[in-house]
Amino acid sequence: MLIYRRAHIVSCARHAGAVLPIVVGVGALVFFSRILAESGGVPPAAAFKLLGLTLLRYAPQFLIVALAAGAALAFARAFNEMEMNAWFALGLGLRHFMLPTLCFALPVALAVGALSIDGAPWAARTGDDFRAALARAFAPENLRPGVFGRARDGGAYFIQTDNNNQIQSVFLARRQGGRHEIILSGGIQRAKNGGIHLKSGRLYRVPDALNSNAENISAPIDRMAFDQLEIVPPPSEQEERRVRARPWKNLQWGDPDARAEIIWRINMPLAALLLAFFAPLLARPRPQGRAGRGHGFVAALLLFALHLNLLYFARDAVADETIPGWAGIFLPHMLAGAAAAGLGLPGLLRR
Repeated sequence: MLIYRRAHIVSCARHAGAVLPIVVGVGALVFFSRILAESGGVPPAAAFKLLGLTLLRYAPQFLIVALAAGAALAFARAFNEMEMNAWFALGLGLRHFMLPTLCFALPVALAVGALSIDGAPWAARTGDDFRAALARAFAPENLRPGVFGRARDGGAYFIQTDNNNQIQSVFLARRQGGRHEIILSGGIQRAKNGGIHLKSGRLYRVPDALNSNAENISAPIDRMAFDQLEIVPPPSEQEERRVRARPWKNLQWGDPDARAEIIWRINMPLAALLLAFFAPLLARPRPQGRAGRGHGFVAALLLFALHLNLLYFARDAVADETIPGWAGIFLPHMLAGAAAAGLGLPGLLRR
């Protein structure tokens, strides 16, 4: 391999390797904060599992960002350090660097394709199943003593323990069958069906009308004492999964939603290759010789955001049968290419 090709591939890989942990780290912070905000009383181990599945679900986008930014930063470094001028003086042009750029991008695009076809959908299905399991009302793994907690169905609970960590009392509030229920119990026990058994307590049922209509202020409040009360989790949803989480083999081109998902998964590796191809335009020389290496990174992020939104738009348009399938494949890449040319062509023409 010629020396300039080897040097350029190494430079692209080094910059992409530096960008990828940053992008994944920022994404992990955002996703983890959302998981904690949505999950209420989910244990930390469950939150970390959801975080891992979410990161795998969005791994194609992370790889594409790292690929585009790595290639753009490699060209920007070469321009800023006058390395490209040396290659130009030897008779090499930008077209000579496209082959090594694509050689660097091809393995990443193949990884993006593999993740898009089945890896990311598998993570989405597994994450949805795990969230459904956690969504069981008052599941034992969601109950934590000593603090007020929020159950996944909107209810609230408080478990009081003594110095020996033995349960003394249980407070439970939830909405059930059009009524607000308040349960005071002296004990709790796990049931085999995934629910819980409350022991020796009282149940109060308050009608909704008591809270919303002043004329019904005299509506009766049901009171019931119990020796044992079983709280059964709601049945898991058996409805068909969303098309975007289906395995590749279950997608049929004749179904508009499935056709849109097929186009989305095909477009992801194509976007990776095209963004690498646009790297010289993103890293165009600036009039000031030392404009900073961050310019290519910012331009790559902007172009990736535009390209990704175009892919989302194409997927939705194909699902709504607004545009044909072939347009969903070619149109977003053509528009992204036009945007890249608009960003970088004036700078190249100034040289």
